[in-house]
Amino acid sequence: AIVLVYFFSPSVQAAVTTENLSVVMVIDVSGSMSSTDPQRLRESAACIFIDLLAPEDRLGVIVFDDKAEVALPMQPVGSAAHRENIKDMLSARLTPRGYSNFLLALNTAYDQLQAGAAEGSRPVVLFLTDGEPDMPDFAADQTLVSSYLSSLWETVGRFALQGYPVYSVAFSDEIDPDIIRKISQDTAGDHYILEDAADLAVSFFDLLGTLKNRRGFLLDSALLGIEALVFDFQVGE
Repeated sequence: AIVLVYFFSPSVQAAVTTENLSVVMVIDVSGSMSSTDPQRLRESAACIFIDLLAPEDRLGVIVFDDKAEVALPMQPVGSAAHRENIKDMLSARLTPRGYSNFLLALNTAYDQLQAGAAEGSRPVVLFLTDGEPDMPDFAADQTLVSSYLSSLWETVGRFALQGYPVYSVAFSDEIDPDIIRKISQDTAGDHYILEDAADLAVSFFDLLGTLKNRRGFLLDSALLGIEALVFDFQVGE
C-alpha cells in the first residue's frame, strides 16, 4: 500500500479546478522493460493515474517500441466500467519487445491530440520510458543518430507551437537525462527522473496533482483546520 499524506494550514481555502484534461499516455514497451520493470509497476502506476481522472477527462493510450500502436484512441474516461476496460486493454499490451523510437511515439501522440483533444480542455502528453532513443544501427552510424535527433527536436518544436506540454517520467540508469529534460522543458512540461520503477506510482500521483491545479481536485472547497489527508492505494505485489 502507498500512503500519501498532505498537511494544510488553517485559513487556506482549497480551490477545486473545473479544468478538464485531454491526456495522451505514451508508454515504452521496448525489450529493456523486461529487466528494468519485471514487476510491471508502470502498469500499476498507469492504473492509479486512470482511476484519478475525472469522467469528463479524455484519454488516449499509445504503446511504443520501434513501432507505435494507438492502443486507445482519445475518448472520455467515462464510467467505472469503462475505466476497467481501459486498464484491461492496457495490461494486454505491455509485453516488452523491440527498440525505443521516441520520434514515432511523439508524432503519434501529436496526431492523437490534433484529432481528439476536447475544445477548452488542457492537452497533455504523459511520456513514460526506461531508456533513450535506440534504433537499429544507431551504435554504428552517428550520422543516423544526428539526423534522428534533429527530427526529434523538430517534432518537439511542433508540440511547443501548439501548446502541448510533454510530462516525461523516466527511470533506470539507461536513460539520457538531457534528452528527457529537453523534451519536457521545450514544451513547457516537466520531467521526473527516477532511480527505479518502484517510484512510478508516487510520481504519477504527484503529476496528476500538478495537472489538476496542485491537488485541488482531491478536495471540496472549504476552510480547513490543521489536519492530514490520507489516500491509500492498493497497487499489488
